[in-house]
Amino acid sequence: MSRAYGWNDKGNATIEDEAPVIRMMATTLLEGGSLRGLVEHLKAEGIATVSGKTWQPVTIKRALTNPRMIGKKKVGDKLVELADVPPILQTRTYNRLCKLLLDPERAKFTGGRTQVALLGGGIARCGGCGRALYSSASTGRAAVYTCSTRSGECPATVSVQAELLDADVTERVLARLSSPKLRAALTKSINELGSRDAAEARIEDLQSRYTALGEDFADGLIERETMRAGTDKVRANIAATELKMKQQEVLAYLPEPDPSAIVEWREQAGLRQYRDVVSILLDHVTVKPTDRRGPGGLDDERIVYVWKK
Repeated sequence: MSRAYGWNDKGNATIEDEAPVIRMMATTLLEGGSLRGLVEHLKAEGIATVSGKTWQPVTIKRALTNPRMIGKKKVGDKLVELADVPPILQTRTYNRLCKLLLDPERAKFTGGRTQVALLGGGIARCGGCGRALYSSASTGRAAVYTCSTRSGECPATVSVQAELLDADVTERVLARLSSPKLRAALTKSINELGSRDAAEARIEDLQSRYTALGEDFADGLIERETMRAGTDKVRANIAATELKMKQQEVLAYLPEPDPSAIVEWREQAGLRQYRDVVSILLDHVTVKPTDRRGPGGLDDERIVYVWKK
């Protein structure tokens, strides 16, 4: 039997060059990348499967949703620990991947896409049901962001031309990046984080507190509401710390907040790099339903921006 990608033949150790590839694939998809686009990237980088074949969407999907990724296996309806298999992904990351890749709605919108949608991964949301808008394109028609639940679950039929919404987002993002005041505030917030080692230690401490809250509830030391309030706060603190870590990393390759320098950077930056910047500034943009039909410009009254703080 062929070994699993990421682990050695015995499965008791990870392979230094392969485990980071798995983490990269997970990050790419969770940040809005498509399976097809990921296949093209792996092919361009010369990264093949264990058998030397080209990665395919189905092989990526199977690999990332295999419980082995978190050092477990499925027995019946439960996941049990594999003592000799070290995890490559965090449980939280694995659960998000399963939710994303095993969602039957995803299949409607992934065929044929070969690049990352700027506002994919939940950045663009439906004003009718609150769910993510997906990038969809067909021959002879411009790409659109469209609601994934148009089959009847969503009370509205929401879609918007991707080019128009991307352009509006870009104008607003570049304006924020060009503002010395906003950049200074963001830099100050990031500097409060300290070193990356300190940030990772903080996350580890918060995760320990999260586990302790569950154990205290199981032992009857705290009530359910206390546990829920505590775990919600811990999760929020973890998310805030991770955001600052990402902001710290992304801002390192941005020019000074000069409009011409920012515009020049945008023209040279790749879509994925630019999307990283968008994701640290913009929490999401909601597109409201409309009764208007036919082509036209972007209706500002339909668009609601929520920026990260």
